[in-house]
Amino acid sequence: MSNQNIADINRKAWNAIVKQEKTIHPTKGKKEAELLNVFIRSLPKGGKVLDLGCGSGIPIGKKLHNAGLVLVGVDVSEKMVKEYQKNISGATTYRTPMTGINFKKEFDGIISSFSMLCLPPDDFSLVAHKIALALKAGGWFLLILNEGDSKTGAVQEVQGEQMYSTGMSEKEVRDVFELQGMKVIRVERETVKTQEYGTEHTMLFLMQGKPC
Repeated sequence: MSNQNIADINRKAWNAIVKQEKTIHPTKGKKEAELLNVFIRSLPKGGKVLDLGCGSGIPIGKKLHNAGLVLVGVDVSEKMVKEYQKNISGATTYRTPMTGINFKKEFDGIISSFSMLCLPPDDFSLVAHKIALALKAGGWFLLILNEGDSKTGAVQEVQGEQMYSTGMSEKEVRDVFELQGMKVIRVERETVKTQEYGTEHTMLFLMQGKPC
């Protein structure tokens, strides 16, 4: 299956989930809330943030917006983008796969909350490269995903829809981002259970880009 086919499958799945008004991002764990606060405090006042796989903007985009940050949302699903525009006043949005971004030293911070687990390994590496390019010197990146092995990635049922999803090991994440000059500042783990996604073994990475 090609990476383009995977992107199309995921776009259709998220469009269907939004149309059915299902919860996109249910309340997660304490570590997620803690690291999101650390991420926000690390950014300059009024800083610019790229929200990768932005979804509907609830609750993460809304929290970033309420903290006075300027948001740019990117999502493969046009229906997600429309919801983000409704929920985050003044945000700029792009309907594109994450692999389609081409920003250069534009953002004080970038966040990907459970969105990069929808990428096959080679696209994961490509997006990591583009994240490093998009950050300003010393910018911050918060990555949240599920722990696992990328080799087990497959199209599976998520919220009643067929979607590609995978996990990543800590070593895989470190190897990919450290190759781009990113420094891993903090790693946290927690297990969370929600009605929407079942039991997830989550990893959270707070990283910083090159100082210059």
